[in-house]
Amino acid sequence: MVGVLDAGSRECVGARLAHHGRAIEAIDALEQGIVQRYGGLRQVPAGLRLRHKNGSIFLAQLFVGTAQQLAITREFILRDSPEYNGVIERFFRTLKQECVWLHHFESFEEAERIIMDWIARYNTERQHSALGYLTPRAWREQFYQLSQAA
Repeated sequence: MVGVLDAGSRECVGARLAHHGRAIEAIDALEQGIVQRYGGLRQVPAGLRLRHKNGSIFLAQLFVGTAQQLAITREFILRDSPEYNGVIERFFRTLKQECVWLHHFESFEEAERIIMDWIARYNTERQHSALGYLTPRAWREQFYQLSQAA
């Protein structure tokens, strides 16, 4: 699974489950996130940064070229240093604890459906202590409302 999280709200804005971990799946998750957050691939804001591991899917020419085409600055985390990407690492830990480890999936399609349903609830119902006990969606809505008022 490849996930794309908004580092501020902790909202999962893009996710792709696949049988293989390839650059095309990472691009799909990234593009989902951009469309979900900004409305389209042509609306990428200047200065958008993407932090990721140094895995082969993120170093593949196809992924690198897509990030460059979208004018996204890529930030690499240090090898064996998950603390530099704590938001996504914590998301995956929570996903495993609250969803994956609690199910015995009979098929890939069942796993995908259950995990994607969990992600939707995570974004809209699960409160986070780091967000002042708001859900990711509520935090984002409050943050942007406050930003516009300032």
